Amino acid sequence: MPEQRVALTRVATKPPSAAPGLADALRERVRSLHTLAERGGIVSDVLNGKAAVSGYMILLGNLLPCYEALETALTQYRHSALLGPLAQPMLYRSDCIRADLQRYAPDWPSVAALDEGRAYAAKITACVHGDGQTLIAHAYARYLGDLNGGTVILRRLQPQLGGQALQFHVFAEIADLAAFRLEYRAAFDRAGEMLPDWSLVLDEAALAFRMNIALSEAVKKASASF
Repeated sequence: MPEQRVALTRVATKPPSAAPGLADALRERVRSLHTLAERGGIVSDVLNGKAAVSGYMILLGNLLPCYEALETALTQYRHSALLGPLAQPMLYRSDCIRADLQRYAPDWPSVAALDEGRAYAAKITACVHGDGQTLIAHAYARYLGDLNGGTVILRRLQPQLGGQALQFHVFAEIADLAAFRLEYRAAFDRAGEMLPDWSLVLDEAALAFRMNIALSEAVKKASASF
């Protein structure tokens, strides 16, 4: 319908300076996908207290290559004015994921490597080409998601962990998590000010959420056989 096309056009291009920044635009673009992500797959099972730790480990095992790809790419752009502020090592999750897998899934190298996980990692790797601006979308999807939703997931899994924490959801190097979250979110707005158009970033964010949803659904199916 015409009204829908107008709305999409407004989201896909850079707004006037008085309008909300890139972080808000990203949130609006993925709002419905975020809801879908919480209502399906292994993520829904975790949030509803129905998932076993073993199933969550399959998810982490498949996310590990994705984080490795993102962290390698962001490190490559750490001196970039656009991406440098998003390359924050205290957010990097690869080492934390390995620690969790070694503790809760000692045979983790044999954890099912799913096609959806491989495709997600490959997509992130492909973002290093050109100016790397689409990496903004993947940093948003992963790290702001980790900062905002990690404590909820940890709380749901805690009874199965004997009171222990998953390192994946612990940001030991960040003293003030709330203040850091606000500053990191502001870094997306500053990146947005450097881009003449936000279309590529917004489209990539939507794709990142769809790939997360696909992986979550695949993990749920895979975990049923464990």
